[in-house]
Parts: sequence; C-alpha cells; structure tokens
Amino acid sequence: MKRTSRYLLLAGLAFALRLSATAQCALTPAECPADPRYPYGSAEDSARRMGNPLLPREITMENRCRLAATEIMDQIASKEHWSYIELSEENGIGYNLANGSILKYPLRPPHWFTIHYQVVINEDSLHAWRSWLQDFAQRRMEAMTAAMKGNIDEKTANKQGEDFDKESQRMTFRYREGSIMIVEIEFNSDFARVVGKPAGTAPVTPVSGQILWLNNADPTLTITDYPGRSHHNAVLLIGNWRRQPSGDYRPTWYFDKKATDEVSEKQIKSDQLQSIDVRLSGNPAAMKKWLADIDVAMFADGLSNTPDFTIPPPASAAYRSSSRNFFPIR
Repeated sequence: MKRTSRYLLLAGLAFALRLSATAQCALTPAECPADPRYPYGSAEDSARRMGNPLLPREITMENRCRLAATEIMDQIASKEHWSYIELSEENGIGYNLANGSILKYPLRPPHWFTIHYQVVINEDSLHAWRSWLQDFAQRRMEAMTAAMKGNIDEKTANKQGEDFDKESQRMTFRYREGSIMIVEIEFNSDFARVVGKPAGTAPVTPVSGQILWLNNADPTLTITDYPGRSHHNAVLLIGNWRRQPSGDYRPTWYFDKKATDEVSEKQIKSDQLQSIDVRLSGNPAAMKKWLADIDVAMFADGLSNTPDFTIPPPASAAYRSSSRNFFPIR
C-alpha cells in the first residue's frame, strides 16, 4: 500500500472510531445522557447510593437539591422555549473508617452533589449540525477510498487530511456553541474550577450571587470538563468563596479544618447546604439569558429556609449589578 493510502486510511479509521465510540441517541451529535441503572431519585437509586456509603439524610439532601434544580430548569426552559435533559450526576462517596464502620453523622464533612444538564437552545442548529456531520463523514470516506485506489498523491493526501481536521474543529465548535448550553449545578462542592481568562477583574472574595465571565481561547473538544470544550463560560457563586492562586475558587468552609476533618463534631452537618456554584458553557447568548432569568435569592432561600439547609443569603444588589457585566459575544 502506498504511503498516501496509509495516511488517509489511518485518518479515516480514526475518525470512524471516534464516531462509533460516541454515545448515540436522539440528541447526537450533542451530548447523550448517561444510562443509570435506576432513575435518579427513585427508591432503587437511593438504596444503591446507601452502599457508597451515604446516610439517608444525605440522600434526602440530594433529592431536595435535584428537585430545586429541576424546578429552576423547568421555569427557565419554559420561558425561553428551550428543551433540556439531565446528562448525569456525581456525588460524594461517603465515609468509612479503617475498621469498615460508617463514619457517624455528627462527624461527617459536607456532602457534595453535582447535576449536569444539557439545554438545546436552537433545534435548527442541532439539525444542521447532524446534517453537516453526515456529509462530512461521507466526504472523508470518499477521500480515503480515492487514496486506497492510488488516485491521489502523497502531497494531496496530506493537504486533504489537514483540511478535514481543520473543518472538523471549526464546524464542531460552531454548531456546538450555536446549538446547546451546558448547565452544571454543584452543591457543597469544595472547588469551583475556572476555565479561561476572566473578562474583567476576578474578585478575591466574591459576594454571594457573583457572576464570573470567562473567555477560553483554546478549547479542546475531547476534554472531560465541559467548560473546557467551549470558547465562553460563566460561573455563578452562591455563598462565601475565596479566590485561589490558580484562579479557581474554594468555599470558605473548606479552610476550616474542623468543618472538613473526620474527628470533629460539625456545627453544620454533612447534609446541610453551605455553598452552591453553577457553571455554564456553550452558547454565550443563552448563558446571558439563563443568568438573567434565575432568581438567585429565591433559589438559595428556597433551600436555606428548610430545616436541613443553611447558606449565606445572596447580596441581591451586588448580584443585579454584576449580572450586567457580560463579556462581548463574538
């Protein structure tokens, strides 16, 4: 086989493998939801989580957080005429002692819980993305076939391969950011990651309800972290947070050893909510609308006013001011 044929053959096979490795669903080529063994929040799902081991109170916390987050997603999606789906969940795995016993409730550090949603903000763009991908796969396969038959020389094959790679990157970013937005709501997370360069000055100690806008000049489609796949992302911080030398943020409770160790009795128990961060990525205009639509004070108050939750109230005036500081849409 000629060197030319090997080049395009390998490139074509790599592309085909990437397509086959991608989960296929009605939303393809957008993100597909995980396929949990049991529906999130069901009795079976709760029983499974107890094996982590979580306590029933911590599972109740997750269910309340999920309900609050779903209500917000429902309200905003309905207002903006969007559709959304829950992609996946992550949670703390609980605490076992060296002897295998479960760490007692009064000693347990804050329990964290994260929900990932995908919002389709433009169905036409999603359909166009799907059509382009089908056409692109056909053109790449035809080029590979021509190379295998020896119909093109090495220089032409190399140029075609480079052009296909550039088109794939360019168009995938264009359609992805034109079609969807990812919303990640993190409860009691000890770390809010910041991806990209802040648009403006990043506060050292943001007020509760502060929004950080970020531009990511070098997104990577294969990265696990959703904001890393987008040119733009935003972070909403609720509660008390502190900026780190890395540019990321940690809640202030993280720096209280007695609040995070496994030997001190906790003033605020593991199933009580102390901080929320929301990470948005994808379509910048949709992120702006989502943050304009959410009632941050109501969100936090709706959780903190229940017996099992406590969280500092958002500085609503500061939130209203910061919410207007959007980066330019490019």
